[in-house]
Amino acid sequence: MKRPRHLPDFQTPPLDEVVIGMQFHRPNGYMQINAADVRRLFVKQFPLVQEHPALPPQFEIFGREPQFNFGIIDGAMHDRFWFVSADDSELIQFQGDRLIHNWRKRENSKNEYPRFDNMIKKYQREIQKLDKYMRAFDVKGLSINQCELTYTNKIDLNSDRKSEDFSNLFSFLDFGALNFDDFRMNFRSVLSDKEGQPYGRLICDMTTAKRSNDDKGIIQLALTVRGAARDGSISAGIDFLTESRDLIVLTFDDMASQAAHQRWGRV
Repeated sequence: MKRPRHLPDFQTPPLDEVVIGMQFHRPNGYMQINAADVRRLFVKQFPLVQEHPALPPQFEIFGREPQFNFGIIDGAMHDRFWFVSADDSELIQFQGDRLIHNWRKRENSKNEYPRFDNMIKKYQREIQKLDKYMRAFDVKGLSINQCELTYTNKIDLNSDRKSEDFSNLFSFLDFGALNFDDFRMNFRSVLSDKEGQPYGRLICDMTTAKRSNDDKGIIQLALTVRGAARDGSISAGIDFLTESRDLIVLTFDDMASQAAHQRWGRV
């Protein structure tokens, strides 16, 4: 699929991981033993399996302080399963109320980002396949209650003066002569529809960190959009995620300085 013309593009973006996901009401009658059937739906593309603790339900709440999300756990806690591709670059995370698809840059690998437009088509097929299976428990199919898209970037620090790297790369930061050992910034922005009703949030988390393979200093920048799809349908969820991609890309472009545009080959 072709990239939309209205979006900026980068030849060498510092992108490290993209996460596409939908959360839904767990169908009545679904039990963890049925996860074996779900694995068979995806085993050809994702032959490896891992087991992890379940993610709690997560919702964006409005009309109160936004820093806390809450979830209601209904019934027994279920595990979360990772179905992993043979080359370890992509995986599906599945639990009884969630389906997530990750692409991740692998160290010492040339796996290229397959682009969102291809990922969302792949994810749409995966969520529709799961929906078809879940109709054995609930004929109405999956009811989507939250969608989430995250882009995580890992940016190499060029000098020991972290403040200079931040100021040079991000147009809204200017630390002057100040230098620091560590840095973290987080902001949230409410997203509203045409009627002015809130439906989600844009979340930015920027911090200093180190690469796991060589301990090199990096800036880790994660941009997330999370919120409710228009009517709880899969198609509305796909629309939400597609619009979220546009918002994340445009936000990243606005945050980046001219020096960053040159460094990452903005076109």
